[in-house]
Parts: sequence; C-alpha cells; structure tokens
Amino acid sequence: MKIKAVEYEACFNLGSYENEKIRLIATLDDDESFDDAVGLLRQRTLEMASPNATKVNEQIWKASSRLADLKAKIAAKTEQWNNMAEFLRTQGINAEAVDMPVFENLLEPSPEQVEQVEEAELVDYDEIPL
Repeated sequence: MKIKAVEYEACFNLGSYENEKIRLIATLDDDESFDDAVGLLRQRTLEMASPNATKVNEQIWKASSRLADLKAKIAAKTEQWNNMAEFLRTQGINAEAVDMPVFENLLEPSPEQVEQVEEAELVDYDEIPL
C-alpha cells in the first residue's frame, strides 16, 4: 500500500468557550515519507493557529497550578491551626480554642461582582497578570 495523501486536523481552545479548527491536507510526492509529512502538517498547523490559543492554554495551566498550590497551602495551615487548637484544649491552656472555620460559599456574589466577572472575560489575556 502506498499512501498518497495525508490529512491533519487540530482544534485549539481560544478561551471563552471558543475553538478554532485547522485542517491541512497534503499530497505526498514519491520521495516524501508519511511521518515527515505529518510532522510538517502538525508544525504548520501550530504556526497557523491563533497566537492567543497557546498563550491562553499556558495562562490556564499556570493559574490552575497556582490555585492547586494555594489550596495545598491553605490545607496545611488549616491543619496546623487545628492541631494547635487541639493541643491548647487537651493541655488545658485554652478549653475554648476552636478549629479553623471553613470560609467557602459564605455569601452570594453581588450583581456588581457578577458584571465585573463578565466584563473580565472580554479583557485581553495579555493584560492579566499571573
């Protein structure tokens, strides 16, 4: 079997629930290899993709990583607090020492906060510091 044509398609996340699909089709010459052609099509597709797609994905990854780090730090500090409160109670130093309160979802966002979030989605991702 001889492969005469190669097709490569990639889908890029642009953020805000938008995607960009790029499909390239190449006809192979007799001296070209299939693997080289696929590699070339992949590279050309990445070059053609919106420059923001890669940037957005990097920012999402960095923000997700930072969020995971912050959650881990909060969990560690909460455990330290709770251990100290338990120590104070068991040693009779402070019988009323309380565990760290949980501060998740205490208040619903105000309409102004919701509007700010919607507007922030329209901001250029280059301007958002990470």
